[in-house]
Amino acid sequence: MSPDNRYKLGPRLRRVLEVDSAAGVQGKPVGDAAVIIEVADRPSRARVKNYDGIDDFVCVLDGYCTATVRSKGSRKVLRRRLAALLSDPNIVEIEAVRSFRPQLYHSVRNIHGRTAASFVRNDPHAATQGTGAVIGIVDYGLDYTLPAFLDERGVTRIAYLWDQQLSARKDGPAPEKYGYGVEYTSADIEKARKAHAAHKDPRRYVKHDPRQPEAFADVDGHGTVVTGIAAGKAISVTAGKNPPAGEYMGVAPGATLVFVNLNRRSTLDQTSDSEGTLANSIELIHAIAYCFERAEALNQPCVVNLSMGFNGGGHDGNTAVEAIIDAFLATPGRAAVIAAGNENAESKRIYYAGSVVRGAPLPLAWYNGEMQGAGDDALPRDDPTPNELEIWYSRDSELRVRVSEPATWGGEKTGWVKPGEFRVFALKNGEQVEITSDPRTAWDGDARIHIKLSPGSRTSGIREGRWLVELEALKVGAGEHGGVRIDAWVERTIAQVSDSDYLSSELLDYDGEARITLTTPGTARRAITVASFDDKAPDAAISEFSGRGPTRTGPTSLRRFKPDVAAPGGLIWSMNAGAADPGNAGVVPPLVQVGGTSMSAPHVTGIVARLLSRQHFLTSSEIRDILTETADPRDGAKKSEWDPQWGYGAVNAEAAMRKLEQKLGGR
Repeated sequence: MSPDNRYKLGPRLRRVLEVDSAAGVQGKPVGDAAVIIEVADRPSRARVKNYDGIDDFVCVLDGYCTATVRSKGSRKVLRRRLAALLSDPNIVEIEAVRSFRPQLYHSVRNIHGRTAASFVRNDPHAATQGTGAVIGIVDYGLDYTLPAFLDERGVTRIAYLWDQQLSARKDGPAPEKYGYGVEYTSADIEKARKAHAAHKDPRRYVKHDPRQPEAFADVDGHGTVVTGIAAGKAISVTAGKNPPAGEYMGVAPGATLVFVNLNRRSTLDQTSDSEGTLANSIELIHAIAYCFERAEALNQPCVVNLSMGFNGGGHDGNTAVEAIIDAFLATPGRAAVIAAGNENAESKRIYYAGSVVRGAPLPLAWYNGEMQGAGDDALPRDDPTPNELEIWYSRDSELRVRVSEPATWGGEKTGWVKPGEFRVFALKNGEQVEITSDPRTAWDGDARIHIKLSPGSRTSGIREGRWLVELEALKVGAGEHGGVRIDAWVERTIAQVSDSDYLSSELLDYDGEARITLTTPGTARRAITVASFDDKAPDAAISEFSGRGPTRTGPTSLRRFKPDVAAPGGLIWSMNAGAADPGNAGVVPPLVQVGGTSMSAPHVTGIVARLLSRQHFLTSSEIRDILTETADPRDGAKKSEWDPQWGYGAVNAEAAMRKLEQKLGGR
């Protein structure tokens, strides 16, 4: 197979094609591969569907498909089928998918510029409050029984709920286009809600579990909180039970809701399976498409909220997920709001930027595992999960790379890997190192080095310590000014369900001033990316954890100003899953307090829903312009001056609505 075709394939699947030259992987059983396929034209799309071994084929939209390539348990079979796809000249890219991690009163009042009640009273179109627009929430766990999600007639505003985690064979009908999970309509939800209120089992009608199983405790109730911020109807709470008595409401309490519950099980499976399920971002793409499709069937505009992300990719908007989001948003009346991520804290150290000069190899210190305890009692803890590192640089330059184990263990080194090579190294102490070096990526994109460090034969995991990634310049491109600029990101694994914290995987030479810590897909071009600030702090400071921009720049992409705006995300009160249980007796309080950019994004999602309810055909760029032009600058910035942490400032709902009215000219 020609190298040109090979580079169409993401590194997570490259090992399948390179099996002949990769020691230690031949003959091992391999699972099916879930993939995102970009095609050049419609005839190609039809042809792909009929390739040998293609299953679960879905055309998400023109140019982008998802599918499962069946392996029959054989690496040889999977290799042959992938090679056939790659040899098709009209297939642009095949990307293995990634796993995503999830990232009221005072906060709502803050974004409105005055009290929430005052804003509602003085808004000339307050009756809408998002009415006539769909908010799509892609998340985990929605308590459909809560009164906060009813309309003024006492009927649910949840038009559709698709639980991707349920079984279409035993739990109910799946959406016809996608063929998995179970879809519920508002009629189903009304039956379940009334049964619940009558102390009967709602699972007869809706089997979705608003509170995730104990094994998924890291996301328990997350989707309920997010939906409550974006669109919860006002509720009152008793003084002393939670914050002082008063009204608690979301930003667009009149909006119609479409909720998609992602499959948390497949995400956690990926952390324990060295091959991974490779299903999560396909499910995310289907979820986004589903929200827009159901909104179109309702003849309403739609904004989708994504309070989740990952660290991989070039952070320039060029991942397949981001390209698909941008393609969806080319249609007027659609928007996507994405959290900037929670990876900016000094303790996380996910990013490194540097320069590799000819004749002077650059050592990049990559720490894995952790020390438990303090002082002389501290003990090393190995990491049982695979860890990944991506290094991006200009395709006009060339780097070679090798990895060394911690010096305390002897410092064994892998061989050097040059551009165009894929190699697997089994270390004497058991770990396995896979290195993929692409001199360019799809669409003549930048060069990428992908390193996967796995426990291999070590049952305790990757040895704790300072691993070393050495980079050496073989060629310095003409525009590099003497050294090859690199941007590196660690992809965090998802915490084991038995652990409360993430294990460390970090870059020790972290530069806090030059960091780019936005998570993907928050770098998508047409999406609105939201940072977090603490609206309750005296100085309303930006949250320490909030992802910082701008996007990465390279030969195929200009540096863009992300995040766009900031919204409250520091311990926000919102609706609590389980609070409406008739047998609750106050054990589960009506509100819960949660922080993160997961909470800042739905504030903006609610504002966008209100804008779309007033003007259904706003484009994503028009919405972004309204939000950024009316944002309140912070930290001494001038109006329309961008800041890497704040974006264009704190979002201001009232000013945004007023700006839209000016544009409409009273229509």
